[in-house]
Amino acid sequence: MIIVSQSRHRLQLTGSEAILLAMLPALPIFYLIFVVARYLIQEKDEFIRSLIMQAMLCGIGLTLAVDTTWGYLTEIHGTSPLPQFANFVLFFVTGALAWRIQLARSR
Repeated sequence: MIIVSQSRHRLQLTGSEAILLAMLPALPIFYLIFVVARYLIQEKDEFIRSLIMQAMLCGIGLTLAVDTTWGYLTEIHGTSPLPQFANFVLFFVTGALAWRIQLARSR
């Protein structure tokens, strides 16, 4: 992300080059989603697949709630906005924690 930000300022890209540069930080996110989806397709146990889907739902829910709340705080109180990469980190950390909690609970 830092490389993309610095490149944008130094090279002063516009048009399709700027769009391609903006897509670079999303590549690891797309890859991680692809890996999880491939794992879900290959997983034979329906119970484990269900736990993973529930964990991902928890991650999405908390990420949306935090992002919405922070967005309104930014508008109302002038709080600085969250870094864009924070949504990705929050989603996968929350999903991983939910997964661990569900595994511990199901034993």
